[in-house]
Amino acid sequence: IYLGEKIPVTISLFLRDLLVRDINYPVLNQSELLFTRTGQPGEKRKSINGLSYQTVEFPGALTAVKTGKFSLGPAELECAVLARRQTSDPFSDFFGDFLQDYEKRPLTLKSNTWELEVLPLPQAKQPVDFTGGVGQFNLEVSASPLEVQVGDPITVTLTVTGDGNLSALSPPRLTVPEDLKVYEAQRKAPA
Repeated sequence: IYLGEKIPVTISLFLRDLLVRDINYPVLNQSELLFTRTGQPGEKRKSINGLSYQTVEFPGALTAVKTGKFSLGPAELECAVLARRQTSDPFSDFFGDFLQDYEKRPLTLKSNTWELEVLPLPQAKQPVDFTGGVGQFNLEVSASPLEVQVGDPITVTLTVTGDGNLSALSPPRLTVPEDLKVYEAQRKAPA
């Protein structure tokens, strides 16, 4: 992948013959990549080598912030496994309350790792004022008020939306006539 590129990823939890509760969204702490959630977890049934699994899929995105070769992961997921309590009562299976026969045991699961290489962005055909924003973006411009007297301020708002590394974008450099004064841009995240 390229520096600043945002790629979709899915972290999957495969369950078979286990009762699992309190499943948290996985965490991927990695200084070379930013991991963001992109949706709600979804459940599916999958068959692998003739075995049936219940899966929980966690959608996300990775954005590379450093170049080089890295080992991605492991992702960590915290949950609780329901384990049968040890009992000396031979009738507990027959007459017992299902939930009372089990106890929650906290568990931290770790994923496998994956080797990847983050490449620098190609230099060919890069604009001179390129700041590293990689993705597809939309730009909307508005100004208010539209009718002013000499000396009155005008607020110009540039709104950038899209899919990509928005944090790498910088405000555009404006070329304005000498008789206008331009103040520094202020970045605001969406509410």
